[in-house]
Amino acid sequence: MFSLRQLRIKAMQYLFSSSIQQKAIEEETESFVLTPKEKRKIRKSIQASVAMIHQLHANLLQLIDKWAKIEKQRAESVVIRPPTPISDDPLLTTLQNHPAFIQLCQTYPFDFSMYMVEEWYTSYLSHPYATKARPQAAGSLMEHLVKYFFKVEGIQAECQKRDICWEEDRNIVYRRIRRFIDLFPQAPEKSFALYEERLPADKEDFYVKLVEKTLTSIEKHDQQLKAFVENWSFERINPLDQTLIRMTLTEISDFPHIPAKVSINEYLDIAKAYSTPKSSAFINGVADKIAKFIPNA
Repeated sequence: MFSLRQLRIKAMQYLFSSSIQQKAIEEETESFVLTPKEKRKIRKSIQASVAMIHQLHANLLQLIDKWAKIEKQRAESVVIRPPTPISDDPLLTTLQNHPAFIQLCQTYPFDFSMYMVEEWYTSYLSHPYATKARPQAAGSLMEHLVKYFFKVEGIQAECQKRDICWEEDRNIVYRRIRRFIDLFPQAPEKSFALYEERLPADKEDFYVKLVEKTLTSIEKHDQQLKAFVENWSFERINPLDQTLIRMTLTEISDFPHIPAKVSINEYLDIAKAYSTPKSSAFINGVADKIAKFIPNA
């Protein structure tokens, strides 16, 4: 579900916002020991991210169902019944009546405002995308709608409200919904099995270890920085770069199976995407200099 880079980004976000990290910095402890409660919190944070992927996947799938029902209600309220390409879609009809979908709706309740859902649907009808030619293959209409959902600012804003990491997670959710639509016609059980997916144990352990080791090695890595960076003042480094430097050094020290150069390059790319224009060059220079004196590097 998550690649190692995505897990690094999740870990960066957790560390950056973590009150545990801020407490460790402020107290300037020589060693910081995580309590069992704090360790559980770290593991739960990545499990919550996986659950959010399932929730948003389910919500967007149910949004198609809601639109079909709105369309049918509107069609029944006029004398001349207009065409209803969504509510008449065979694949969607099969999905709506499938017991696993009914269970899915109960497990992951739809919580978008119906006022907004109606508004989005009305906007869709007046949008050129609504009449865009599309293939008649099974699932094509649902794929068409999913693509549209990811273009609508209102829908994306609502997803962002629920998931503060939506900018990183949206591609995962999009690919999963497309995969669900592809699987459902031939193998419904496999499509719904996507909701049983959990982060593999090795990846979950990577995330947890990265966060824990970064937190408990703050003092050690800060001392390394002081020793290798002239005129060093940690206060002058922006907080996000502080987090990225610490994570880089943690990975070099505590993940010997990952080449140091790979770790450094990963955090340089993350810095380019999330921090200032000069951050990657600074992190590269510092990490490369210190890595030469770390046994595992």
